[in-house]
Parts: sequence; structure tokens; C-alpha cells
Amino acid sequence: MQKYCTQPHVFLSLKCFNTKERSIFSRHLFYTQTEYGYMNLLKQICFRAGLLLCCVTAIFSCSLNDDEPDLIYLTLGTVTNDGRLKIESDSHGTLVPSNPERFAAADADETGQRVLISVPANEIEADVQEGGEKEVNVVELYKVLTKDADDLRITRPENGSDTDFGNDPLQIIGVSISAQHLNVQLYIKGHDTEKPHRISLLLDEGCQIDENGWLPVELRHNAGQDSQSETFWSVVSFKLSSIPEYESPAFEGFHIYYNNGTNKHAECFVRKGQILNQDETFSDGLFCNSR
Repeated sequence: MQKYCTQPHVFLSLKCFNTKERSIFSRHLFYTQTEYGYMNLLKQICFRAGLLLCCVTAIFSCSLNDDEPDLIYLTLGTVTNDGRLKIESDSHGTLVPSNPERFAAADADETGQRVLISVPANEIEADVQEGGEKEVNVVELYKVLTKDADDLRITRPENGSDTDFGNDPLQIIGVSISAQHLNVQLYIKGHDTEKPHRISLLLDEGCQIDENGWLPVELRHNAGQDSQSETFWSVVSFKLSSIPEYESPAFEGFHIYYNNGTNKHAECFVRKGQILNQDETFSDGLFCNSR
């Protein structure tokens, strides 16, 4: 049961939610993870596509509180915690939170956990020696679903079928490859926030790098018992260490197949080192995911 903050934090009309699991920030969006890598989400209202996976994202705050920063940055990053919690940001180097207790409270303080954070711009832009660390105050924290790809060449489902992964529609609105992760920002359909959804990346039998260097993979959505009447947002980070071909010299990028609701064989390409890709290829042409 989520509880609104007693003093709503005004951040581009974002609201902060507190749950027993964690604190996150959201424009009416929220998810929780279970041990099976499922998610529950609350409805997102008018969140701009591509916002989270951009290399550098700046947002002006409309808060009237003088203690809150006027300009903040959003960044995805990976937690490292050997007694001193740090964030290896995808776009801003090593960040050292001055308020690490927020990560513990959000159950997001384990090494390898992906997070989305907002920090004051002046702290991100502070001059430090090359390779140096920046101490930052984390204004908002979102725990990102972090999981392995499912390599069906190694482990087949017990029933011999991939139906457990579902094939319900989803929309890719941003995809990037960071140092250790394939990051996918997406929309899915749902209704009941208490009913879990599952997002998976499949390497099916016969999956191999093609003559152009692309590795075909499937992004799958299982809505479970939930009806699909409203739009939800999420971002998922898949570990590159679970995809052996990523280390191959022949690897150029991922060729992602998925069901977008109108095309069960929609395609999306993301090249190694590519920060953002919002192109979606259909059999009849090229379309933008953010439409």
C-alpha cells in the first residue's frame, strides 16, 4: 500500500511515493520487484519518451522551495557498495551519494543494482580531476529492474515451451547499451496495480550473430492475469554478462524483436555503444517509437 509524501515534492509535477520496499520518484508511476523479477506499476501520466535513456538530461524544477535545486540531472547508473556506496553513472562518471541511507531504505544498495537518480546540476558539473569522484545529493531515487537475459539455448523451460514469458504487447520508447547493461525503456498495458507483469529478454534456440553482426533477441511481456486497458511505463536493465555473444569481435549490436500490438514481429536495432535508439522497423517502413 503506497503512501503519498505529506509534503509533495514538486519536480516537474513528479510525486514521491513511499512504500514498504522503497522510495522512488514518479509522475504517477511506481513499480515493485518480486523474487521472480516481476513488476507492478502505477499509471504514468504524460511522461516524455526518451527522457531517461538520454546521455545528458536536464530538468528545471518548478518548486517554490528555496532549498531545492532549480536544475537537476537524471542519470542511470550501477551501484557499487564495498562499505562506501557509489554510483557508476552511465553519463557522469563516479558519483558518491551524500545520503546513502536512501538506497538502503529503498533496498537498492547492493552492488550491481541499477538505479535512476536525480541530482543537482551544480554538483554534477563540479570540477574534479579526470577519473575523480563527485559527491552528490540524491534528490530522487528509482530502483530499476535489473536481471539476466534468458538463454534458452542453455536452459529450456520445464514444460519445453516459452509460453511462460508471454507475448503480450509492449512499446519500446528508448534503448541503449551502457558498460554492462542493455537498457530498455518501454510502455506496457495493464490495469490492476496488484497484479504482476513479467518482462524478459530471450536468446532462443538457434540464436547467433548474423552476417552483419546483429544478434537477434526477443523482448517479451507477460501480463499474467491483468487486463490491458491502461498504459504503464518502466525501464529494465539486462546484464550483458548473461549474453556471451556481446564479447565477440563480430558483435555489432542487438536486433530486438517484439510484439507492439499491431505488429507481432516489430523490430528495433541498437548498436554497441549507442546511447539512444528510438527507431522501430516494421515490414512496411520505419516508424518512431515515441509517436
